Amino acid sequence: STSGKTAGAPQFRKKFKRTGKGIIVAVIDGEVALTHPALKGRVVHKMNFTDEAWGHPHPHGTAVAGIIASKDGNFTGMAPEATIYSYKVLANNPSLTGTDFDGALAIQQALEDGAHIANCSWGAGPAGDGSPREARACNEAWNAGLVIVKSAGNKGPGSSTLTTPADAD
Repeated sequence: STSGKTAGAPQFRKKFKRTGKGIIVAVIDGEVALTHPALKGRVVHKMNFTDEAWGHPHPHGTAVAGIIASKDGNFTGMAPEATIYSYKVLANNPSLTGTDFDGALAIQQALEDGAHIANCSWGAGPAGDGSPREARACNEAWNAGLVIVKSAGNKGPGSSTLTTPADAD
């Protein structure tokens, strides 16, 4: 309930009359719930990179999508009219989760599918020198026009707490 207020999203939406309408945000994470009331009708399951079938919404992926695009009156997201494309790389059963290569493929697929923004609230090990394939995939997608957002702080504060692809340019 505090993300939008903390970032000044309500004032921004009011001043610039921007709601996220017409914007596609790729949530590269766990499966986003299609029927969540705050997101209903604006979630599209695009590609599953796990060994878990669709139909098993992930609480983290759905929460991330809510922070981005919830239309709930009490918990309004940053862009409450944005469309969410769900790219499933995290499974509810960790043994079925996709690999770091699957994360890189999901970034590429989001770009090919026409997403405007890709949210990567996942990591594939400690951030390093930018050489991992998922970091390179972010760089290439960014250079092609895709805005990339990466989570930070989940393991911090402290040194060496970011995960790749936070080491992308």
